[in-house]
Amino acid sequence: MNRTLAAVLLLLLAALAAGCGQESAEQQAAGETEDGRKVLYWRSAMDPSFISDAPGKDRMGMELVPVYEGEEPQDAGIVSIDAGTVQKIGIRIGKVKRRRIAREIRAVGIVTYDETRVAHIHTKVNGWIQKLYVDYTGQFVNKDDPLFSIYSPELVTTQQEYLLALKARKYLGASPIAEISRGADDLLQSTRERLRLFDVDDSHVQKLVETGTPEISIELHSPISGYVIDKNALEGMYATPAMKLYTIADLSTVWIDADIYEYEVPFVEVGQQVIVRLAYDPGHERTGRVSYIYPYLDPKTRTVKVRMEFKNPDYALKPEMYVDAYIRGREVDAVVIPKEAVLRTGKRDVVFVSLGDGRFEARELELGVETDREFQVLSGLEPGEDVILSAQFLLDSESNLQEAIVRMQSGEKTPDDPEAGDPAPSPNEEGDGGDAGLDH
Repeated sequence: MNRTLAAVLLLLLAALAAGCGQESAEQQAAGETEDGRKVLYWRSAMDPSFISDAPGKDRMGMELVPVYEGEEPQDAGIVSIDAGTVQKIGIRIGKVKRRRIAREIRAVGIVTYDETRVAHIHTKVNGWIQKLYVDYTGQFVNKDDPLFSIYSPELVTTQQEYLLALKARKYLGASPIAEISRGADDLLQSTRERLRLFDVDDSHVQKLVETGTPEISIELHSPISGYVIDKNALEGMYATPAMKLYTIADLSTVWIDADIYEYEVPFVEVGQQVIVRLAYDPGHERTGRVSYIYPYLDPKTRTVKVRMEFKNPDYALKPEMYVDAYIRGREVDAVVIPKEAVLRTGKRDVVFVSLGDGRFEARELELGVETDREFQVLSGLEPGEDVILSAQFLLDSESNLQEAIVRMQSGEKTPDDPEAGDPAPSPNEEGDGGDAGLDH
C-alpha cells in the first residue's frame, strides 16, 4: 500500500508542475509575468535593431530580453543614459560656437620658372664666337654683363658706315643747303639705329667714336640678371640668328603650379594668400598669392591647375622642387562644431546634442565649409548647444533601437516586415543597418 500511495503522489505532483508550466507559458504568450508586470515586446541583447512581439531567439540564437511596461522610450531619436554609464563609456562634450573661419585647400605644388623672367639669347648677325665670358650652365650673371664676343663681317661693315656718316655730318652739317645738312643727319641716325638693332650698346659706340677704328669682335651682354639654365654657345663656333645660345632665368620670383580638384575650384580666387612649406624645412613657411587659375580641366585627373607667385630672394625655391601648398579661402562668419562630433553616414550627417540629465538627441545637420578641425553648420544647431565628441556610435545604436520601438508602437511598417515599403529615413540611420525591424 505504501508504494502505491507514493506513486500516486508523484503523478499528482508532475501533473501540477505541468499545469503550472503551461500557465506560465500562456502568461508569457499573453505578455504577462508571474508578478503581474506587462511585457510590451522582446528585443535582442546584442542587436538593438532586432525586435519581436513574442519570446524566442534572435538571429544569433540568443534568447530575447523582455521590455516591460514603463521602460519603453517616449521619443524617437532621444537616448537616456544614467550618470554612471555616461562616465563609464567616456562621453566627452563640446560647445557649438560662432566665429570666422576659412576653408584651407591643401595641394602638392611644383616650382617652375616665372615665364616673364626668362630670356633666350640669340645673335642678330651671322658670325664666329671669339670668346666666351659665361662658359658653364648654372653660372649667375648680372644685367649688362658680357656673355660672349662675336666676329661678324656685317658688324664691321656697319661700324665703318657709322664712321663715314660721322665724317659726312662734320663736313656737310653746316651746309647752307637744308637738304644736304638734313641728309647728313639722317645718314648718321640710320647707321646708329642699325648698330642698336644688332645689340651693340652705347659703350661700344662711344669707343668707336673716340678711336675712329671699327672693332673686329663685338661683345653681346645679358639683358637680365639670373642663372644660365641652358648653354649652347662654344668658342670658335659659327653662330646664326636661328641658334639659341643661352637661356637665362631670373629666379628672384618663381611660380608654383598646383592641381586642385574640381569641387575645390569655387573656393579659390586670384589674389588669395598661399603658404608653402618645403620638405627639408617644414618649420619655415613662405607666403605668396594665387596669380592665375587655368581655364580648363585635366580630363584624366579631374583637376584644375592653379598658378601661385612667390618672391624668392634667397633662391631656396628651386625649379622642379615639390612643396606643400596651403591655399587659404575667403573667410565666412559661421556656426562651427569640431569634426569629431559628426557621424557621416554617406547619406546624412548626424550629431548628438546633450539635453542634460543624461538625455541625448540625434540631429541631422547640413554642413558647409570644412577646415582642418571644424565643420561649418548651415542648419541643425545653434551656438551654445552641447554636442557629443565621443561614443557617438554607442548612442547611435541605442537611438536606432528606440526609434524602432516607437515605429512598432505606432503600428508603422518597418524594413524587416515583408509587407513594408520603403520607410521614411531616420536621422540615425547609418547605411543599411540603421533602421530597426520587427521580427515575426
